[in-house]
Amino acid sequence: MRSVVVSYTRRTLTRAQAGDAAARNVQGLGSIHKVARLAVDLIHDAGNGKRALPPTIHAAMERRNVAIGKPLSGIAGSMPDGNPQAIRDYLLALASPTGNDDVLLWVVSDWLQDRLDAHADALDDLRSTHPDLYKALFAPTLHKAIRICKRTNIDRSRLASLLADQARFLLVGAAYDRIAHVQQMATSPYGQHFSGFNEWKFAGHVLLATVAEPALVVEQIYRHATTFNGDHDAARKELLPDNNAGAFVFQAALEAHAIMVHREVPPEHVQATLDRTSGPLARAARITSQDVADEGLARSSMTSLWFGLEPSELATYVAIELLKALGVVDALVEAALDGRTPVRTEKTLSDNQITFAATLLRAEGKSDRESLQLGRTRGAEGGLDPGNQGGRRPLVSLTAKLRDPVVARSVAMTFAIDANRLFKP
Repeated sequence: MRSVVVSYTRRTLTRAQAGDAAARNVQGLGSIHKVARLAVDLIHDAGNGKRALPPTIHAAMERRNVAIGKPLSGIAGSMPDGNPQAIRDYLLALASPTGNDDVLLWVVSDWLQDRLDAHADALDDLRSTHPDLYKALFAPTLHKAIRICKRTNIDRSRLASLLADQARFLLVGAAYDRIAHVQQMATSPYGQHFSGFNEWKFAGHVLLATVAEPALVVEQIYRHATTFNGDHDAARKELLPDNNAGAFVFQAALEAHAIMVHREVPPEHVQATLDRTSGPLARAARITSQDVADEGLARSSMTSLWFGLEPSELATYVAIELLKALGVVDALVEAALDGRTPVRTEKTLSDNQITFAATLLRAEGKSDRESLQLGRTRGAEGGLDPGNQGGRRPLVSLTAKLRDPVVARSVAMTFAIDANRLFKP
């Protein structure tokens, strides 16, 4: 085997953390059997000169980008149980999923036009008088509900109010979906996969914790792989963390060995794999915290890396999208009931409207570290204040960054809120 990098004295993580990180990287790929099979596939491939990763390993690597590869669930929702309290609880959960009283007060009054109680009563009445329409209102879109509306004997103004109220609740829920996506990228950018030990993830920490430090551990395993002479217990104690992740890797290694024996994989294939992977391993292990700082990743969020926007800027973008969508609901409902294409109108939003809407979304969804200090949690008797201009800076920086068409297109594909979708099949 070609020589590999010598372990560095510098460590961003403790030795125990680095071992744990390396093990959790493996654990995130699937079951013990699946990981063992992935390893054997890679080893078995090493002897024939191919450089393409086996499909199973390539698929596993693709899943590491789950945070940006997985589309948002959108506005689909489930139907509440058939009783007044369940309907009210359902609407409350759309208005504030966490039950934040600070947020709920403003969302109900400003975004939902104080229609929570009236809409809950209307839905409950509809449940017994027009059950088909009631069910259709909880479909992924309101298209079927519109068709049913046209066949009912319900007064048009009542239908318009019913549809508009439901649309507003669904749009608020869609905004929270997107804020939850921002929060996931800020705290768990790889979804269920290991992404570092800090609660709020900077790109530099993710790189060091999931790539560089685990590479040092694997490099150590490479250097000592031939010194244990089949002593599995010694290898387990010396090279793997004493926790569930370490036990997982150890069991996967034993199963991989058994699979190789069964497949009669030649020993030279193992040597070829070590030779082929030692170079990339050495390059990964050389990444230092200084390298991270030099590349501007030390204090850069994962959302900035992927979308060009910080979490607070993304929340501001979602706020703008939500306010625009809410502003056209009535026109869309009237057009849908008339069976015509709506006239495109868009109200001008003030900076105060946008910044306070973003504050509400951030306070509810805890999308960034600073959002933890919003509302009564920081001891302010007044809770959330629309006169507070603390969200002005993200709006200014967002406006500047959206002048880049690449950033604008990227963020729109994932975080835009199109109210027209509510009325289409």
